[in-house]
Amino acid sequence: MKVLLVGCALSLVTAQQYSISSRDGGTLLIGQQCLSGAECASQALGATTCVSSASLGYTACLFSNCVKGFHLGQEQKTCDPDSNVPIGGQCASIANSEVEYCAQIPSNGTITCQSGVCLFKDCLTGFTMVNNGQGCLEDTNVKLGGYCARTEDCLTDSQGQVECSESLCRLTSCNAYSFITNPRGTACVEDPEVTYGNPCAHDSNCVQYSTNTGWGTVSCVNPQGIVGANKAICQLTSCQNGYTLTLVETQMDCVETVDVPINKPCISDHACVHSDIGQVKCLPGTSGNNVCLFDSCAYGYTLQAGGLDCLVSTGVPIGGACINKFSCLGNNNGTIDCFDGSYSGNKTCLFTGCNNGYSLSEDQMTCSENQDVELGYPCAFSRDCRKNKGGDTWCQPLIPILTRKRVFGWNSDNNVCQFSNCYKGYTIGPQNLTCNANENVPINEFCAYSKVCTTDFANNGTVDCLQDWYGDYRCLFTSPAHGYSLYKNKTLSLENTNVTIGNDCAQKADCALNPLGAVDCQSPPGLENTTDTEVCLFQSCIYAYTLSSNHQQCTMNHDVGLGGACVPGACATNAIGPVTCTSPPNTTPPGPAVCLLSGCYANGFGLSPDGMKCLELTNVPLGNACHATEDCALNTNGTIGCFVGKAKPNAICMFTSCVGGFTLAANNLTCTENTGVPIGNLCARTEDCLESSVGTVGCFAGSLGGPKMCLYTSCNNGFLKGLDSKTCTELTNVAINDPCAASADCLQNANGTIGCIPGANGNTVCLFKNCINGFTKSLDSTRCIENTNVPIGGFCASTVDCAPSKIGTVKCMPGLTVHANICLYDSCANGYTLSTDRTTCTENLNVPINEACAFDSSCAKVPNGSVACIPGPLGNNVCLITSCASGYGLLYTKLECRTWLSEALDIAAGDIPTPSMLTPVSSAIERILIGQFGSLLPNAFIFDPAALFFNQIDLSFVPGKFASFVASPFVVGNGLVGGMVALSSTTYDFISVQQPNNIGTDSSYVKAQIDNGFVDIFYVVKASVSPIWVALSLSADASAVMVQVNSAHQVLLFDVIQLTAVKKPTPAPGPAFTVATGSVTLSQLAHLDDGTVAMTDLQFAYRASLFALSLPTCAIACESLIPGFAAFLAKGTPANLYTTCQAIDKTPILDSFNTCAGSCGPADQILVKNFTSKFGPLCKGFIQPAPAITLANDLLSFTLNVTDKLTITMFDYSITDINGVTLAGTNIAKFNQRRDIFNVLSIAFKFSTCSAVTIHMKYGLCDAALTGPANVCSGTLTGHVKSQDLDPTAIQGSGFYGETCQNSVVTNVAPPSDALTATPSVVQLGQTFVLTLSGTKLTPAHKYISKLVIYSSSANLDINAPVDATCSDSSKAWCPVNLGGVEYNCFVTAQKDVDQVITLTTSAGKKVSGCSSTSDLAFVNTLNQYYKIDVTFDANPSGVVGSQFVGRDALATRGTVSVLVQVISPGSGGPSQVLSGATSLAGTSVAVVLGLYVL
Repeated sequence: MKVLLVGCALSLVTAQQYSISSRDGGTLLIGQQCLSGAECASQALGATTCVSSASLGYTACLFSNCVKGFHLGQEQKTCDPDSNVPIGGQCASIANSEVEYCAQIPSNGTITCQSGVCLFKDCLTGFTMVNNGQGCLEDTNVKLGGYCARTEDCLTDSQGQVECSESLCRLTSCNAYSFITNPRGTACVEDPEVTYGNPCAHDSNCVQYSTNTGWGTVSCVNPQGIVGANKAICQLTSCQNGYTLTLVETQMDCVETVDVPINKPCISDHACVHSDIGQVKCLPGTSGNNVCLFDSCAYGYTLQAGGLDCLVSTGVPIGGACINKFSCLGNNNGTIDCFDGSYSGNKTCLFTGCNNGYSLSEDQMTCSENQDVELGYPCAFSRDCRKNKGGDTWCQPLIPILTRKRVFGWNSDNNVCQFSNCYKGYTIGPQNLTCNANENVPINEFCAYSKVCTTDFANNGTVDCLQDWYGDYRCLFTSPAHGYSLYKNKTLSLENTNVTIGNDCAQKADCALNPLGAVDCQSPPGLENTTDTEVCLFQSCIYAYTLSSNHQQCTMNHDVGLGGACVPGACATNAIGPVTCTSPPNTTPPGPAVCLLSGCYANGFGLSPDGMKCLELTNVPLGNACHATEDCALNTNGTIGCFVGKAKPNAICMFTSCVGGFTLAANNLTCTENTGVPIGNLCARTEDCLESSVGTVGCFAGSLGGPKMCLYTSCNNGFLKGLDSKTCTELTNVAINDPCAASADCLQNANGTIGCIPGANGNTVCLFKNCINGFTKSLDSTRCIENTNVPIGGFCASTVDCAPSKIGTVKCMPGLTVHANICLYDSCANGYTLSTDRTTCTENLNVPINEACAFDSSCAKVPNGSVACIPGPLGNNVCLITSCASGYGLLYTKLECRTWLSEALDIAAGDIPTPSMLTPVSSAIERILIGQFGSLLPNAFIFDPAALFFNQIDLSFVPGKFASFVASPFVVGNGLVGGMVALSSTTYDFISVQQPNNIGTDSSYVKAQIDNGFVDIFYVVKASVSPIWVALSLSADASAVMVQVNSAHQVLLFDVIQLTAVKKPTPAPGPAFTVATGSVTLSQLAHLDDGTVAMTDLQFAYRASLFALSLPTCAIACESLIPGFAAFLAKGTPANLYTTCQAIDKTPILDSFNTCAGSCGPADQILVKNFTSKFGPLCKGFIQPAPAITLANDLLSFTLNVTDKLTITMFDYSITDINGVTLAGTNIAKFNQRRDIFNVLSIAFKFSTCSAVTIHMKYGLCDAALTGPANVCSGTLTGHVKSQDLDPTAIQGSGFYGETCQNSVVTNVAPPSDALTATPSVVQLGQTFVLTLSGTKLTPAHKYISKLVIYSSSANLDINAPVDATCSDSSKAWCPVNLGGVEYNCFVTAQKDVDQVITLTTSAGKKVSGCSSTSDLAFVNTLNQYYKIDVTFDANPSGVVGSQFVGRDALATRGTVSVLVQVISPGSGGPSQVLSGATSLAGTSVAVVLGLYVL
């Protein structure tokens, strides 16, 4: 339910809407048809009559006249209010109307209609109301500081000129020399901060700065040439280093010294002298003062220590800058010189040549040692020589040969790779360059391989290079020849002798003589092609004998065939040619006759040399007879065939054609080689081809194959070879760095001039010769690179090339004195002034408020405030006030410091607003606000999110006035309460908020933010303050809001929060502003020794709830992916959190959640990722194991059963008895504080009584190793606070095991009913009441509240009336509102003499959350207004969180107390008398809880 603060705005309305029908006269209303005036109902606004109406067309009831303040309307149908009624005139007084009918003349105040008369309601400042509102008279003779209307009203003052300024009489100037007015303008005081050139009294009054960029000492002295008193002004009397005191126009000034030499004081770089050998800048010197020093040196120079000089560089390494060759550092690998080897214009130390055995790189930067050097080639060291199988190599000077020629192109005195010695079997060659294998090596001599052994003994057997007994290789017999035998370690193979027919032999001499014929050593017939088969056989028989087929017998011949011994006529005829008995040819003297062929019958056949055969002729030379083409001898110059020539009758061998490059003769007997062959014609050799001036010609087959012809192998530089290699075409439009023939062939570039010049490899290529302005030639001349980061005054090609400047906009534009584009300032940044030549932007100084500035120091000072250079309303930086002195508040425009505090105190001193009920915010808004509350909470605190509830009210702020209302209730106590005021609007969009600078009296923490459409003002105050009410006021433009939190008549929190707000184009329907407030008790978190927060399980659940509440609505649908998350949101208990965290720890659930929430917008995605990044690590820490506590032999031990990945550290403990008294360890009152590290994990402890004790533990768990002497956690450290009860009657060896301890349980099961009270006992729906469980009325044992049950009734029943679970008649029996009650799973504790407080906020349709003693919602049945609340407690419950509470002796330890309350609807009658059982005990501490009300 929302409460409207002001009435709805009304425009002029019809009189009928105002009229009230009379019950005494007629009944007809205005406009209804009538016969006489008596029928017309009387009206409150005037007399009625029955007259004819032209517009209605009949006689009707109309007004005849109107009461004072009204006049007849159109056609007498209405009585309209008079407007512009003068002072004292009668006016229309209409309830809830915002229309003003009184004339606002005179304008000395506000004129309103009061009781039907126009009177002044209030007067303007400087006027006083007279005659009961009849007038506002202007005040006169107003003293300094008094309110005024005009300057004439102010009393004059001898101190100076008085004027009426800002409605106050103020001094605007002072008569006394060097005096000024105080901030309020009520007195003239000596000016404590006199600016330069203004009157002064003392040196200490002068502000130490000048109007120029120089600085010096400002003193209060007379100007030069002026004498006399009261003439002194603040001016410079001396200058700092780097400045010279100079008379500038009429004032002394410190002018920057120029052309400052090295090591002399300076102010800026441009003041230093110019040097050609380096860049001089103004830098800190050895004394700490700025002096001119070399900052860098020119190419080839080295900066000296302290920047005092630039000397020519010496010992320059390869590639370094140099001036001459003496600058370069020598190198043993080659010769170094200083020269320009890359067209860069700068000289560089480079190699000009390399020493023997080294190779020069293309960039001349290195001389690299040659590797794997071949024999005879230069080397540096023996290790560089290639290994050789013939012998050992080394690097030595080459042995000269007595010849005029050079060896291998190198001088003989250079070191080359050569053999130092040869291995066995090798002989060193000339100049030691070869190790040649020995050839024709005799038997038993060293050898290199098989083929070098002597062949002189081939007939004796097989000789090879074999390894001997000593491992050396020698030439030895591997096997004897046929007819031979080996002797003396294979060094001899001796021939067999006197061998008979058919036995093995080596030679004929070995065979024994035979009388029948000549005997020889030969292979048996049929085995001629086999080896090692020679035996002694008959070679021939004596005359007239014939040799047997096996050559082993000689038989006398008959019918002798070819080759047989014969006598004339004894030879047999033969078909291939005639046979003759003759001596064999070529025998001298002629031998015995045999039968031989004397000729051949067939053409192309010839007689064999022995006359035994007719053989077809082969390899027949040109021009000779032949039988077939294949018999002709081949010739490389052409193709040869066997055919009949033109002049010969028989076939002869002739050319049929010639190969390419040859020509066939007319007789077909020769092919002559061609010469001078042109490109593209057939050729035989390259020497036959004509040379070309544009390329190299060779004789080869083309790319497509075919015969060899004269073709281009390559083209000269700048020419392109054709695809068929027959042409070399001169290139045109040649690209950069490509080969060229002439500069005209190069493709030109707009950035510079390109020519055909030698490149890096010596060949001509297209390269840049020079570049246009704004471009720089690259080192390899392949590019003209557009200059970048060009300083002011430097050449440029475009604006993007200019170096950006923080003090102005730089553009590339034509120079004023240079006929080229250069970088100049186009405009200056905010707070700077552009010079006429556009080369400088000078900072503006002494800038007044709201004027453009560059830095905070640029701004002029103001009284009562601090000024900074910050963005102004238009976005540009201007000088604005950022903070005000004590007692002053900053105006929302930041142009003035005003005394807001006095206004705030006036508001607080006024009446406390009358209570009026607020309404709870919606659940969606509440989730947002609780999340924002948590984000603003200081890290040292925690709170129960379930205990924080927000209520809202709609307010309309009137500029210059304030609206106030009672805030959400505070729990009275000694702790701290966090509160928040959340402002939202349907009319305005909030853009930004300034962080508050609290100047209140009782606040320890204030913070503001804009989040999700709300302006949140968060604050922390003491819980002891009461009552609490909030006041807000808004500036006319909705850009500044004042927020106050007040207690009684004291300002607890006051601040001016500056907002940037814009009015929405189409405001949404609803109130202009809605304000929500909420507050909750804060719990301070414990800390480990290093400051790490340590939390209980319940505090872990609180923090997890805050993370969950931060999720955007778009991600709510994805929450079901997290097991147990819905249960945790509904009931944020540690047990529910443990279920969720176990699931998150074991599976990648949060990744799935992120994926599901991927459809959220960018802003919501940040919230989702923030949740998963915090909730996961919190779960990981929450489920970490707790130390186990064991007691044995009076030794109390703490054991952490964890994996090796967790390490316990900073362990602390405290042991308390049932009354909270510390028995051992740290005092429980200081347990949560940081203290010295205490890592003892076992202590001596002995029970003194049978009562249980509580072990409190505080410790950290590190998920990584502890490092260093301080044992610092190298990973994530999680702090824990745990507690556990130890019962000595259940521990063996405690001394009380098995005993019955009377003090350990509650003996009185039914405590007195007055142990529970409710305050107040009668509340309105939506209000809050407090249950107090008295600590003085129960037994001394600890009590844990375990259940809360609410019953309702329509009648005022007794507390002991019966309970009807069916709710059949709620007027006769108590009806359970929440069946079964709600278990308190948080172990809320009550102790002796300590009252336990439960705060319940009544709300329909909701149930008790069950986990907080601060603010739970009570489930209300709106049909009934009487309620009974039962609170059940249990002493020493066992089990874990979430389990059923069961004591050691079951129900004997449980008890229930009850109380009655009455909940009434808003606006109902007074409360009924509540029956007995709800009275409050005298002296019982009862929390004062306010309802929520509005003014």
